[in-house]
Amino acid sequence: MDVSTTAWIRFAPSESGPLIVCQKCGHQNPDGAQFCESCHAYLEWQGTPKTERPQSSAVTVTLDGRSLQVVPGASVEVRVRIRNEGTIVDEFRLEVVGGAAPWAAVQPPVLRLFPHSGDVARITFTPPRKPDVVAGPTRYGIKVTSTVSPDAYTVENDLIDVGAYEDWSAELQPRSSRGEATGAHTVRVLNRGNVPLQVAVSAQPGGDGLAIEGVPASLTVAPGQSAEAPLTVRPAQPAPPEGERSHPFQAVVESLEGKRITLDGTMVQQGRALRVEWYARLVPPSWRAPGEVEHRVQVLNRGETPITVGLQAQDPAGALVFQLSAPSVTVAPGAEAEATLRVTPLETLKRGPERQRPFRILATGPANQQTAMDGLLVQVPPGREEAGERRGGWLRWVVVGVLLLALVGGGVAFAASRLGGGDGGGNNGATPIKVSVLDEIGTSRCETAETVRVTIDGKDLGTLAVDNRGRTDATIQATLSGAGSHDYSLQATGSFNVQGRTFQIRDGGSGKIDAADGDRFSVEVDERVLAAGKCPAPGGRWPLLLRKQ
Repeated sequence: MDVSTTAWIRFAPSESGPLIVCQKCGHQNPDGAQFCESCHAYLEWQGTPKTERPQSSAVTVTLDGRSLQVVPGASVEVRVRIRNEGTIVDEFRLEVVGGAAPWAAVQPPVLRLFPHSGDVARITFTPPRKPDVVAGPTRYGIKVTSTVSPDAYTVENDLIDVGAYEDWSAELQPRSSRGEATGAHTVRVLNRGNVPLQVAVSAQPGGDGLAIEGVPASLTVAPGQSAEAPLTVRPAQPAPPEGERSHPFQAVVESLEGKRITLDGTMVQQGRALRVEWYARLVPPSWRAPGEVEHRVQVLNRGETPITVGLQAQDPAGALVFQLSAPSVTVAPGAEAEATLRVTPLETLKRGPERQRPFRILATGPANQQTAMDGLLVQVPPGREEAGERRGGWLRWVVVGVLLLALVGGGVAFAASRLGGGDGGGNNGATPIKVSVLDEIGTSRCETAETVRVTIDGKDLGTLAVDNRGRTDATIQATLSGAGSHDYSLQATGSFNVQGRTFQIRDGGSGKIDAADGDRFSVEVDERVLAAGKCPAPGGRWPLLLRKQ
């Protein structure tokens, strides 16, 4: 059924003479007419005589009454009939208004019509495939305006039904993840359709030993929007240290309409990083000599992976020449390696005071970790160090002779160190035994500088001094009252170095030893209290014990 409307736009008076206006349809009939020229009503009953014949603009708009339906991306057309019901030649502008106007066009946009004549225009609707073109009924109108009376217009409205369409995509972000224990992924769904979208998200591992958390999940996505579902990929077993293991999996997204998208992903599992821990020391840290001397640069690997440490000798004063047996050393886990360093002064002292020649050894390990070791060559004129040795040897024999005389005269036990001695004791005529006590702490861990006082059976046997550059030959020779069990105590003071930082220590230990003649005992860290390879925390314990070698 056609829908029509009539708009009386303007009346303009004229000198055309009397006329009769039909009260039923409004048509202007010439004076003397008995019936309306338009609706044929009897004018004697319906007409109203006029003394003037006005000029007028009037239009009738008729839309095709059929139901309009269109799917985005397609087009549909509707006809519009325009009839000039006025008394003058008029021009009408046609314009589509309403929600469908952005994707509608009318042809022709302008019609010029004689009185009581008409023509047909066509409106074409072409909605694009965009989320903002909402599915369902959309109102539109055709606005017709006379150019004779621009302020007056008429609008005829109708509806067009926009169809629904489905258009969506899914992606996995990231496609590949890396981690030691878990991998984080996200399934992102984008709805490019014009209706709300419902999808189900699921996932399945590519093999055994992989758990996927966060699925199944359901997402509702508005037109033009996106939604996300997080996934956590968790391997059941750890990867080997410093190794990698790939775990493939698939995420599946499926809509209610049956569209299905499969997304491939991978979780690259990384093994834990191996611990890197190493120390370096210069042995001995100093020499007193007139010329060339030899040091050992020792590197201890307390980590879990092989390391290569570069070595470099530095002399700020430029007075020394260095010769390293190797520019770097490679050390296996738990092992120790060393390089030989020859230090030669450029100048020979013939007389005068001794001179100190300081130098530095720089050790550079993995990740450019560095340890600096300071060394010293005390350069003396030739022959001076031998004279000192002769004087020291003469003094040593005097001390030993005095102790032997005391032992023969009073049966007194004794303990003598390399350059000194301590007291010993007897026990009811038991056969005395001789033991040795040496310090092994400096070779076991940390860069330790310490002094350890050793007491056995309540007798002070003297001290062991070890610098922080490595092993020394500090040894106490002690005579005990007899074989069997003996009480001991150790008191330590000093400091230790870790990667260039210095901490103070003050601790020790006590216990019993079972000694026999000729036994050797070493001062070591008690690993029951402080685990192997570990240095004490600042202010922490430095527990010591005597262990038979």
